[in-house]
Amino acid sequence: RKGGLTNDEKIVYGYIKGEGNKGIWIKDIKRRSNLHQDAVNDAIKNMEKKGVIKCVKSIKNPTRKIYMLFNTVPSEEITGGAWYTDNDIDVTFINELAKIVMNFIEKKSFPSDGKEQNLLYSAGYQGYATTRDVANYLRQNKIVTVDLSMGEIQTIIDMLRFEGKIQRILKVGDSRLGQAWMYQAIRAVGSKGNSLTDVPCGTCPVVDFCKPGGPVNPDNCVYYNKWLEF
Repeated sequence: RKGGLTNDEKIVYGYIKGEGNKGIWIKDIKRRSNLHQDAVNDAIKNMEKKGVIKCVKSIKNPTRKIYMLFNTVPSEEITGGAWYTDNDIDVTFINELAKIVMNFIEKKSFPSDGKEQNLLYSAGYQGYATTRDVANYLRQNKIVTVDLSMGEIQTIIDMLRFEGKIQRILKVGDSRLGQAWMYQAIRAVGSKGNSLTDVPCGTCPVVDFCKPGGPVNPDNCVYYNKWLEF
């Protein structure tokens, strides 16, 4: 693409190409090239007209003119990734995606037998949703039109966890995963349930280990005592 460029344009082109998908600020081009400001401006203007380079907006520095080669896809550092549309954070998209992810995690959190909400799965259950499960669900059902990285999906999951809507449980039994986490929905206070789910025992993940005289027992259960006081 350098054919037909003037010497000044070739110099400017070289600096722009060297920054790849990160792009380069016009002031950095001037500083590095030692070209006169008018020469840099003319070179950029002419190469834009020829379709050799393009100007992109950076979410971090929206007032700066950042340049890269015309066919280069800007990095997420420049565009903000999936969470940004036209350089503005897409709150609606984030909230809708969070609802979808929450619904998926919730469906995998509780036994479903066609009745009202029942007890939680027994302690040691390994079928709760993982980040990869969520990613596969979104991809297979073509729920979003943009490619979400595992890191971006994890961001949504972490947001739900920090909001107190889900909790994480260590997944065991697969050494290939290293330290992997599963995610379980937290039932809201006042949600439907039977008489057992209203008692702390009904939603206790270690209820199977609870017995008189044991390390987990009703005599020293803080949650059970608080429930009785309530």
